[in-house]
Amino acid sequence: SLEQTPSNNVRKMEAQPSYRDVQDVHGSCRRERRLTRRVEENRRASSPQLAKAVEVSRETTRRTLQRNGMHGYHPRRRPLLKPTHNKAHLGFARDKDHHHVCLLI
Repeated sequence: SLEQTPSNNVRKMEAQPSYRDVQDVHGSCRRERRLTRRVEENRRASSPQLAKAVEVSRETTRRTLQRNGMHGYHPRRRPLLKPTHNKAHLGFARDKDHHHVCLLI
């Protein structure tokens, strides 16, 4: 594991390449490319849906996407009401409220 050099410095051996750097028998590089293609096709897909498509776990899916610069999908908030919307709503409510009072009399 450790190797002695002529200058008596101890240096570490090089690390083993990552599983994604070397294509193994199961084709992990191929799965990674397939996963990124699936995301590009459907940006709204959840990680469990993507995991089923490439037959890996959700955690592996998330890790792979983050490593490739992608992140989880967060839908935008709906827009806030504008003053015209508030006026229309208030007018509707007042009209219905008056109608309700008239029925009770």
